[in-house]
Amino acid sequence: MASTSSTPASTEPRVITGWKRVAWPKLRTLPLEMSVASLPAPMQQVSQDILKSAHTIAKKHQLLSPEDTDAQIRFEMRKRIPTLLIVAPWSSEKTPIWEAAVQDMAMSLAELTKASMISEGDIHIEIIAPELTQTIYYTWPDDRSLCRNWDSVSVKVYNCLQSFEVTKGYMSTISFQHYGVLPDLKANPLTIYIGVDNRSDETGWHEVIADIRNILQGEVGWGHVQIHMEHNENWGSGVFD
Repeated sequence: MASTSSTPASTEPRVITGWKRVAWPKLRTLPLEMSVASLPAPMQQVSQDILKSAHTIAKKHQLLSPEDTDAQIRFEMRKRIPTLLIVAPWSSEKTPIWEAAVQDMAMSLAELTKASMISEGDIHIEIIAPELTQTIYYTWPDDRSLCRNWDSVSVKVYNCLQSFEVTKGYMSTISFQHYGVLPDLKANPLTIYIGVDNRSDETGWHEVIADIRNILQGEVGWGHVQIHMEHNENWGSGVFD
């Protein structure tokens, strides 16, 4: 899958597509914590207009349910950079919608700030899935059949990772668990978690994960298992759970 959204019109912002997120003007490596610092004064002056525009665009592209809109659209300092952040449910089918929404927001941002001291790129925009920003809950699965087969499946997943340049030699961990944002641990989906170090180019992960999905479809009982990949250098290299 292409890592950027390109169109014939040179005036349209060039957005960058990662795994479960789309950003402009760049895709910064996660995690990116919200800062306690306040927005700079020029940003504060236009913050309400920026949020109002973001709400309109989110509604246009149906990014969020009406009850979630206020809580999931934020304009805050995110690791020292002012960021318009939208946390929305993700699926691969939504990727082109997210790309179009980020483009719309970037063009709106340019219009809202053209008479100010804010330069292009001073404010970042990102639409991101909840599991990349919220507290994660996980636990080991009880399905004995899948657990018995995990050793053989994990080897196939590892070999797949090694077959792509963007992940070859960069894996830090592979594990099988219930993984998600629900406090009820067992309610989270069964997931193959893959951690890679920061040298792995996130914009190339879509092809890797598509191949892993094909592997799971060929394994009895694994077709419903989710895949989650992220940068994670806190694990020892080559760890299998």
